[in-house]
Amino acid sequence: MKISLNPKILIGSFSFLLLIFFLLAEISFFGLLGKLVFYFLKATFGFLRFLVYFLLAFFGFYFLGLVKIHPGYLVIPVFGIFGFFKNSGLLSKFLNKFFSFLGDLRFFLWFLFLLFPLIYVFSKEKLNLQKIQPIKIKQEKIKPKEVIQVNHQEVFQKTKEFKDEIFQEIKTRKWRLPPLEFLARNFNTVKEENIKANALLIKQTLENFGINVELGPIWVGPTVTQYTVKPAQGTKITKIKTLADNLALSLASHPIRIEAPIPGESLVGIEVPNKERVPVNLGWILENQNYKKSHPLTFYLGLDLRGQVQAANLERLPHLLICGATGSGKSVFIHTMISTFLMRNTPDILRLILIDPKRVELSNYSGIPHLIAEPILEAKKTIGAFKWLIEEMERRYQIFLDFKVRDINSYNSKILRLKKEKKDLSFMSYIVMIIDELADLMTVAGKEIESYIVRLTQMARATGIHLVLATQRPSVEVITGLIKANISARIAFQVSSSVDSRIILDYSGAEKLLGSGDMLALMPDWTKAKRIQSPYISDSEIKRIVKFWQKQTSEDIEKIEIKEAEPKIEQTETEDELYDEALRLVVESQKASTSFLQRKLKIGYARAARLLDLLEQNGIVGPQEGSKPRKVLIKPEDLNNL
Repeated sequence: MKISLNPKILIGSFSFLLLIFFLLAEISFFGLLGKLVFYFLKATFGFLRFLVYFLLAFFGFYFLGLVKIHPGYLVIPVFGIFGFFKNSGLLSKFLNKFFSFLGDLRFFLWFLFLLFPLIYVFSKEKLNLQKIQPIKIKQEKIKPKEVIQVNHQEVFQKTKEFKDEIFQEIKTRKWRLPPLEFLARNFNTVKEENIKANALLIKQTLENFGINVELGPIWVGPTVTQYTVKPAQGTKITKIKTLADNLALSLASHPIRIEAPIPGESLVGIEVPNKERVPVNLGWILENQNYKKSHPLTFYLGLDLRGQVQAANLERLPHLLICGATGSGKSVFIHTMISTFLMRNTPDILRLILIDPKRVELSNYSGIPHLIAEPILEAKKTIGAFKWLIEEMERRYQIFLDFKVRDINSYNSKILRLKKEKKDLSFMSYIVMIIDELADLMTVAGKEIESYIVRLTQMARATGIHLVLATQRPSVEVITGLIKANISARIAFQVSSSVDSRIILDYSGAEKLLGSGDMLALMPDWTKAKRIQSPYISDSEIKRIVKFWQKQTSEDIEKIEIKEAEPKIEQTETEDELYDEALRLVVESQKASTSFLQRKLKIGYARAARLLDLLEQNGIVGPQEGSKPRKVLIKPEDLNNL
């Protein structure tokens, strides 16, 4: 344990140590130094000795902040008066003997006198003692600028009074929130062209294939228009689903997505892309949703097909998985989420951990006070960040146990009541970790990263810690079964195949999206995914928000230093006696397939497949990519080094 170098603590501690030294030397008759000091003090000090002891004790108590709380402080003048009358010879021999006996006990009385305040200090933690650990976050007083509540979700209505009181109380720091003028707030209306003609064309095309339908309402969204039809009784829904390509040919529009049936309605939805897409600006959504009175972790998904703003709260989700191909709008959506948080929250309410293996997306947020550490760009530091986050989660659970509460909200409410009793306690902030590319991390240390993610997603919700994971490669190697099972909130942007869509959402449809923010969002309280156009924010708008916060950076906001951590080396099995020969054949020929090993080694399919799995586990060959041959990751010239 180390003591922070506070000058007041050093002066007070030194005064106490010097006082103890004088007392020990005064009553000690063993050793030359003790005798010299004792006779010197006895010969020269009378009232002066009392004054020296008084000043030493005063400095000790004053600089440690204990003068007002220690009643035993009045004993010091009593000892001085006793010493003065004893050396003056004004008292009788009887009293001199009594004071002489009292002087012999003075050593023990002084030690009891000094022991009491020291025990009090350490029990009440009046000294600024901190355990210096490799990674530690300093929990300061949380101070949002105003109460933030969501009025469109039931859960926040139930806790509105509780949350209002807490966030109204947290105002110890003077932070300024970015103005809405930093964001573009214009919204162009959608041009309704050929809507009725397209509806009649859809009905005629279905009737040509023997499906009688009645036209229903038409919903014009910013990206697509949803035409609804009601099939005749006895019509199979699957027959309509198979006609998507025929409808695309008739309407001269591609791709067309069919939602059958629409949740909560006895209608089939046919989604046709608009000829002109209308961008949805984040500033327009914030202006119309009264964002300053929403929950701190609320972010906006965008506009659905019916023109309604869809929002989600990360506290309820409590973690989010985002997938989409390059250029589908995944990174822009992450920027809108972060910008929404920055427009609403001060650093005392929300802290961020940004991980960007691509090095180009999240590094622009460097220097804002919300960051626990600077944006992490290396995979090895990511492992260190996960380890720190798990330690922070366990630390918070220990605090909950000490205060006998169950989650971050009940803890903050209890701290609010204790602060009214003038107790010096701090609120607890939310922590959100955002990873822009999960696939790169899984390639470096897949099993280890997976174990960290699974543990956090299973346990971290109550402590106010939330994960947002994004990847452009939605494969089973990246989105494993354990990760998928523990993250129920998922967003799918445009992907390349229906297989990728099923990995994300458990059903196809994301491959028919239009890109540029067109997405399917599946939230835990939704029965089916909704098609939404995500909001847009430009680079210039992001820079204005970041510069605004960079100018407010305070020294009181501590940032930790993430240390690199080597990934654990997984032990693999290589007990097959043909492993070395299979390794040599694959590396020298730069070919890796089960049939190749069968022919060359003259073995069965099961053993060849097992050898190929061992080579993949050891990093010799890459994973299987459909019908494509596996990649050999080791060059022939490196064979001798294996």
